[in-house]
Amino acid sequence: MKKSSGLKQIPWSYVRTGLLILLFVYSCSLVNAGSLYQITINGQLAFPQGDFKKNAADLGGGFGFDFIYQPKSLPFGIGGSLGFIFYGYESYRDYFYSGPYSFPVDVSTTNGIFTGHFMIRYQSRHGKIRPYFEGLVGFNYLTTDTKIDVSGWGDEGFDIHNFDDMSLSYGAGAGILWYLSGQPPASDQSTTYAKLWEILLDIKLRYLFGGEAEYLTEGSIYEENDMWYYDVRTSKTNMLTFNIGITFIF
Repeated sequence: MKKSSGLKQIPWSYVRTGLLILLFVYSCSLVNAGSLYQITINGQLAFPQGDFKKNAADLGGGFGFDFIYQPKSLPFGIGGSLGFIFYGYESYRDYFYSGPYSFPVDVSTTNGIFTGHFMIRYQSRHGKIRPYFEGLVGFNYLTTDTKIDVSGWGDEGFDIHNFDDMSLSYGAGAGILWYLSGQPPASDQSTTYAKLWEILLDIKLRYLFGGEAEYLTEGSIYEENDMWYYDVRTSKTNMLTFNIGITFIF
């Protein structure tokens, strides 16, 4: 077991890099009005693999956002994918002591993963059901945070950032877009990219290879002899994810 202060600095430079990539891709889409872009909002289930599954959880859940820009001169699109996955949660009632007084407090701890990936996708542009394949490279940012609500103090309590780490992430995915509504392009307009809008159901699987990272899990924070300790786990962070959501093309 390891004792950690939990004071590691949040690597915001990586997060900023991911956001700059998305901004660059979006700016490119404005250069050529004949090109298309699509936005997807989805829910996701995550299945940790290998030692990550043994240490963390069998199942996690969360949400995600994809953005794809498809130039009219290329058969594939480029973009980014952002998501957040919850893989652990625990809560309990405790007491805060101040001199001779004690106050009940509600403590809740959340374990999560923020994911950010650059993405290249090849997909069919026609038909009611459109298969696609994609490759991804980016990062996993694993974080554990605790919220403490103090009953009767009339405020919202306070938050504690316990621990974080980051790892490289890359992988591939495959899915289908199922046409629901809109104005799709005609088959003879595939090279002209006529004005259109569409709403589609998006269903996909991704396998993401995650590099080695340190992280906390449910029960990793414990008290012993009036001291708090972190039982830090280490492993690769491989995951299989199932995503389902709605895609807007315009």
